[in-house]
Amino acid sequence: MKGESVILTREQALCVARAFDESAGRHNIRLLIGAVMNTHVHLVTECDTPVGSEQLRLFKGGSSRELTRIFGSPLGRWWTKSGSVKPKFDDAEKRVAVDYVARHQPIAWCGEMKPGSAG
Repeated sequence: MKGESVILTREQALCVARAFDESAGRHNIRLLIGAVMNTHVHLVTECDTPVGSEQLRLFKGGSSRELTRIFGSPLGRWWTKSGSVKPKFDDAEKRVAVDYVARHQPIAWCGEMKPGSAG
């Protein structure tokens, strides 16, 4: 990672969560649940395309643009260059992934199944 590691504030995490929801809607991605912590995020999505690393680029790019617009440029990057993508194809695998994300204590939630939502 170039520059200093970024640790998101509450306001920045809320901005990221909104940007993820907006990116999902704009790109026809069903964002089931997302947890934004101060140093990383977990997302569970459903869609035909874009897949894997393409989705990662869309979510990182959209949130980076919004973070920079509101908070200015960080000393390096908002996100690391890489990231982990773990495809889940059947409903049981997706449920396990959703449950895993729901057990976190994030700064901000996003997606249809965030705690407190009707989803």
